[in-house]
Amino acid sequence: GSFDNGDPNTTNLYLGNLNPK
Repeated sequence: GSFDNGDPNTTNLYLGNLNPK
């Protein structure tokens, strides 16, 4: 999701979790 423990600008779970900003 876009607001899962990661980058709020990405809707990709993996990219978001790998790039916590």
